[in-house]
Amino acid sequence: MRPTLCILAVAFLSASVGASGADTISGCYKGPKYIATGLDGDAASKAAVFNTLAIRAESPGSIEFDIELISDWGHVCTARQHAKHVEGQPPSIYLFSANEQPQDSAETVELTPTCRLQFQSEPSEITVQAVGGQCDAYFGCGARTSLNRLSFSRATKVALNDSTCKFPEP
Repeated sequence: MRPTLCILAVAFLSASVGASGADTISGCYKGPKYIATGLDGDAASKAAVFNTLAIRAESPGSIEFDIELISDWGHVCTARQHAKHVEGQPPSIYLFSANEQPQDSAETVELTPTCRLQFQSEPSEITVQAVGGQCDAYFGCGARTSLNRLSFSRATKVALNDSTCKFPEP
């Protein structure tokens, strides 16, 4: 093998190993948007806001996330929890799952998910998808906000300690 090819192969393998997992998904992503405010009875009034997604690697295969969404007329949704890598899935996929507790503990009842959120790291974006259950109700989202089908461009990434990012310091 020629030296140039060997160096390229090592660089590719290093990038592949380093580009997967929680470290590459960590950061604060800001999604700018305009919302209707309806201030002074004017339904056409708009305000510029940011939806934020903050992700911090906790340990190999585990992340902590903090989502803050703002929608028309000030409806909000905040979700802060932990997600884990799903065994057998690509290293770029994490899943948060909350289960409903059975009413009668004397009965053996299979728990049903009340919320399942999937986080996926793509080269150009981070996506959040509700893949089961009622996540909006679980996190108390307002009528005009939803945790389903969110997308945050990697171009909007800022440092976790950025003053506009809502994620608290460790």
